[in-house]
Amino acid sequence: GQIERAADDSWIGARALMRGFVGRVKEEDGSYKSSLFVVDIPESVDVTTAFSGSTTEYPRPPAGVTVRRLTRTDVSGIVRGSHDGTRIAYYATTADRTRQVFIIASNGSDEATDPALRPVQATTLPAGATGGVRWHPSGNSIAVLSEGGVAVTCVQPGPLFGRTVWLTSHGTGVPAAEALVWSHNGMILAFNRRVPTWDAKGNLIKDFGNNDFRQIFLVWFPDDNYNGIADSIE
Repeated sequence: GQIERAADDSWIGARALMRGFVGRVKEEDGSYKSSLFVVDIPESVDVTTAFSGSTTEYPRPPAGVTVRRLTRTDVSGIVRGSHDGTRIAYYATTADRTRQVFIIASNGSDEATDPALRPVQATTLPAGATGGVRWHPSGNSIAVLSEGGVAVTCVQPGPLFGRTVWLTSHGTGVPAAEALVWSHNGMILAFNRRVPTWDAKGNLIKDFGNNDFRQIFLVWFPDDNYNGIADSIE
């Protein structure tokens, strides 16, 4: 259809019945916008009914596959679905020009009449959020990167929604954290940082680009309910 580019996609839900992505669309006024879309995939999908395209016809998805547009506003980053498939996290730029994480129901829309189906801003990080959003297995929290550090924000509906806990140091001079991954039980976050590395003889070594090597770090996430760690809440 009007989607000129589809990318930054990931599965929504453990049963793989939805695929979220950022689609670049040419609007009626000629402007371009990158919006959040979801592909709905029937459980009985027959992939042999897809058409890969030809010199005269565009490709077509398998029969029964449909596409929904969830936002009419600009979004960015790789979209991430909660493990149960009910919600999607994505990046958008706010009025103060910072990049923050928003959450929307996977069956929602920014044009929905029901407020529960419209997107809501989850993070309010002063320097904005970077890197890939990662959902805690419980669906109560998301992990993001900001100012070189690792932050976790509560996205459980209720009074703690939007509260952020810093799990690592952050700010000027901190080696940037990269590539967040939760452990399966949600108690530990793994990430990369470039740090000085020495060989067996004590010599400082660099990678092919003369940069410090990336190493793996682990940080404990003590409580998904944000109890007992109020002093760390920003």
